[in-house]
Amino acid sequence: MALTPPLLTGARPLVGHAVEFGRDPESLLERGLTEHGGEPFQVKIFRRKWVVVLTPEDTRKFFRDKALSHRGAMPFFERMFMPEFFSMGPEDQYRRQRKLIEPLFNHAAVQTYLPTIEAETSAFIANLIETQGSEGEFDVNETFGPLILRIAAVAFMSPAVADDMDLDFFRKFRAFSEGMTFTPGWVPSARNRRSRRAGRELKAALRAMIRDRRENPRPEPDFIQTLASRRYDNDTVVEETVIECLLLVLAWAAHETTSAMLAWMLTDLLQHPDLLVRARSEAEQALGHPDPVARMPFLAACLNETENWHPISPVLLRKADADTTIRDYPIAAGTMVMTAPSMTHRLVEGLNDPDGYRPDRYLSEEAKAQRLTMNLQGFGAGTHRCLGKPVAQQEIPLIIAILLRELEMTLTTGAPRPVSGATGSKWPASPCRIAYRVRSQSAG
Repeated sequence: MALTPPLLTGARPLVGHAVEFGRDPESLLERGLTEHGGEPFQVKIFRRKWVVVLTPEDTRKFFRDKALSHRGAMPFFERMFMPEFFSMGPEDQYRRQRKLIEPLFNHAAVQTYLPTIEAETSAFIANLIETQGSEGEFDVNETFGPLILRIAAVAFMSPAVADDMDLDFFRKFRAFSEGMTFTPGWVPSARNRRSRRAGRELKAALRAMIRDRRENPRPEPDFIQTLASRRYDNDTVVEETVIECLLLVLAWAAHETTSAMLAWMLTDLLQHPDLLVRARSEAEQALGHPDPVARMPFLAACLNETENWHPISPVLLRKADADTTIRDYPIAAGTMVMTAPSMTHRLVEGLNDPDGYRPDRYLSEEAKAQRLTMNLQGFGAGTHRCLGKPVAQQEIPLIIAILLRELEMTLTTGAPRPVSGATGSKWPASPCRIAYRVRSQSAG
């Protein structure tokens, strides 16, 4: 076997595959899959060669090998938050910071968020009807982002904090999120400038809240109060900069992953009328029970299939902190390693009709035996799997169930396509609009 994985064809002088990667990274990697049949291969991004792994077996190594680290792999994350924050820092520091917010995501905590999710979704529908009437139209990107941010603010913080997070906060947050790009930070683009400016403003607002909680503790503490009062295990005070970044990363994760996955799942269902009927029937029977999501296995399977089709991160990167191997190929320290979940999902052994939207694949006994859901990487995998996945798995089906019960909906802008380019997240490209009509049984 060669000492290094083979280089993908088509590298240009000086830039290598950088232009093709910037235009459409998934098409570039799909070409590599065709050329190399699942073997690891390399792409050249300017002067550096990145190793690409796509098969489920190789990606398990990608996610579990401690020599492959987030540090240095996602420069936009360090720019947006701060150097050595969370998964960008040393392992002991990452675990110490992660421990501060883990209580938000255990099963008991997630169950307490369900009334908030129901109440805020119902309030969203009521506001839609109040402003547009019993028939109207909305854009999923403009609508679901503020809804998810508000739910996160009420559930993790308090209604008072959520009331302060108006549309201006959302617009700043969208601008901040534009920093998730592989364009170098030193490039004086409008996108980079907007992100940096919005980041400074958001951090300043959160810092003021943290200082207020420390100086004027609340008798019924919200999560900001809890974090402001927390200490590390060694009894040292948690730094203000860490708390503001933790609060910001919680909102960022909700905004980027949950909002986008919600938009994709709803538009997927609207394009499959037979599945939509099943989902609505299940929703109508489950809503009203104390634990409605537990009674909606089909909607949960739809979320799995949407994760299969539309992983929010088009590519995931790691940087080798130390020498390691993938298969028999040596991976030297400093090497960038990349994978693409949307392609890995379709390479799972025994997956029937990998390009068809088939939620039932997750409900069969065969699927359970194959542990198909364990192969999904839309929320990451391994040590750095998204902490908020348990919340998203409850929140997204519940919101869609309420929408289906209350509204008839149709896509008015055609089948959505993901935003183009090497962006940090793959939302449906705007405009992505849905016409709604209040259902007569709901109105009655």
